[in-house]
Amino acid sequence: MWLLWLGSVAGAALLVGLAVLPPWLPPSARWLLMEAFAPLCHQLPARSPTIDGTHIAVCDRCIGIYAGLLGGVLLAAALRAVAQPMRGRWFHTSSLTWDRLLSALKYGLAGALIPLALDWIGPFIGAWTPMHGWHNSPVSRVGTGAFLGVVAGLFLVVTIASSVSRVRKSTASPGSGQAVDDGASASA
Repeated sequence: MWLLWLGSVAGAALLVGLAVLPPWLPPSARWLLMEAFAPLCHQLPARSPTIDGTHIAVCDRCIGIYAGLLGGVLLAAALRAVAQPMRGRWFHTSSLTWDRLLSALKYGLAGALIPLALDWIGPFIGAWTPMHGWHNSPVSRVGTGAFLGVVAGLFLVVTIASSVSRVRKSTASPGSGQAVDDGASASA
């Protein structure tokens, strides 16, 4: 299971690292990396952060999502590390499972889209409503993206853990008497 956690952290860190790498690359490699991220992000210069005058490979909101994704995966690992020693002390181990967490995070993921959508659509509806003059900013774009990314990172890890838990339970022979500890309880 730890290999999956480490793989999730490495994948999210690689995504963030590649997104901020262009300022340190020679022009031809920078172009290649920018083109690799182009299908994922609009890369509008006015909405993309710069480092030493060179744009990174993604916009404000996307870098927030990617950094939040990394934060969510790290948060899930930290919560699991804290919750593991508490199993059975403060709550019943059967009451909190990966599947229950996954079900709750589905709603959390949908809910995390709301602030992002409001920030995105605010300037459009602001012309016709009392929100006249609303402008989203780099801070609001990074913040709403990071919030979505954290929830998505938690969702990713819990989805993987839930799948591993189901596989472990299905491969354990029913008559062997071996208990399968899937780490499902109290570990986000």
